[in-house]
Amino acid sequence: MDRVPARPLGTFERAQYLTGERFAYNLVVSLHLRGAVSAAGLQAALEDLQRRHPLLRCAIHRRGKRPVFELGPDRAPIPVRRVERLDNDTWKAEVEAELALPFETRRAPLVRVAHVVGDPGSERHELQFTFAHALVDGAAALSFLRGVLAAAGRPAGPSGTYGAGLDRASSWASTFPPSADDRLPACHRGLRALGSSGRFLARQMAEEIAYRWRTRGQRSMPPAGPFHCRVLPLAFGEEETSTLVRATRRRRVSVWSALNAALLLAVVGRRYPGSCLPHRFFAFPMLRSYLSPPIPDDVVASYTSVMRLALPVDHDAELWTLAAAIHRQSDRVAKRGEKFLSARWSALSMKAILSQSGCRMGTAALSYAGAVDLAADGAPFAVEGLHAFVSNFPIGPEYTAQARIFRRRLWLDFVYLDSDMNEAEASAIAGDLRALLAASAARVGEEPA
Repeated sequence: MDRVPARPLGTFERAQYLTGERFAYNLVVSLHLRGAVSAAGLQAALEDLQRRHPLLRCAIHRRGKRPVFELGPDRAPIPVRRVERLDNDTWKAEVEAELALPFETRRAPLVRVAHVVGDPGSERHELQFTFAHALVDGAAALSFLRGVLAAAGRPAGPSGTYGAGLDRASSWASTFPPSADDRLPACHRGLRALGSSGRFLARQMAEEIAYRWRTRGQRSMPPAGPFHCRVLPLAFGEEETSTLVRATRRRRVSVWSALNAALLLAVVGRRYPGSCLPHRFFAFPMLRSYLSPPIPDDVVASYTSVMRLALPVDHDAELWTLAAAIHRQSDRVAKRGEKFLSARWSALSMKAILSQSGCRMGTAALSYAGAVDLAADGAPFAVEGLHAFVSNFPIGPEYTAQARIFRRRLWLDFVYLDSDMNEAEASAIAGDLRALLAASAARVGEEPA
């Protein structure tokens, strides 16, 4: 009997899987399109991607105590659900529903699609892709979207089938891409990693004790009772985006640092007024280019890490001062190789966090994807908007965001829990963040060169 193709989940993939076992933990990407996309063309594109990427048709099973990606005998297609647009906010309601709907990980595939369409005469529609987060990182999700757009935009063939040019006779790939564990730099694998791991864990423990001591009685506790993820998209204008990017260059900080500083100041100003406490925030380093050998962006798998960082945040602090402190701290932990060490210990860390229901992971989390290129060249439709959201949960951060620059505009997509705050407070935080960035960038522009 042939052995079923399988691969154990890497350490960080296990951390994501453990989170998904307790709460829905999904990545949802929404493409806003104008023009025609046929159902046949979309299904052909999804089939082609499944043919080339085994993880897009796998399930997760347990062998003993260890979860593994496993290919079963059936090749279940990625399901596509058609949704009628009732108003301009229908797509947001669909995103919120998808963020809350867990995958049954023992059933493939761990991807699903919703197509939000209007009346027959409307050219506006949304394609929404939901992934189990243990399956993909941001680079893989973007590569997947590019593949969908490229194939779905091809014209119909002579037989009337769409996606002409796809090789239907090609074989189905069955070799899984490696986990990050197998490709970490040599100094972060095996016996060579013991010394650095010991120092890393000692620092983590000391920082956690100091953080809890300094914030005792003043941290936000996980909300009790039922909760729902609510989404709040925000898009900057082209000039507004350009001014901010120029300001970060002049101040010699990354866009990520400036966005995190603004997010922390906005959340602290609204939820911790008058305080000067340490607040946890997060770095989400992409490991692909640092692995040995590197992993190309078009490989569908998860190659990220999560580092929890903490800084004192005075609600009256100047944005660029805080951004510089965030930039220095991020640079320091990067030089120590903590993105690799954090990945190595992520499953154990997540297991400990999930067992402590009385403690939140942090105040704010923002992931920045940089400038994203996502075009549908030659297709009968155009991509006008790109949104991305990740499920949050009661022990997670109080306010989260996914950010990217797309079509020369900064897109910020916030997620909050309705058990934490109402829409008015969430909107006020987003408005404060925008105002902080605009005012701070304008002041830099007025300084002499």
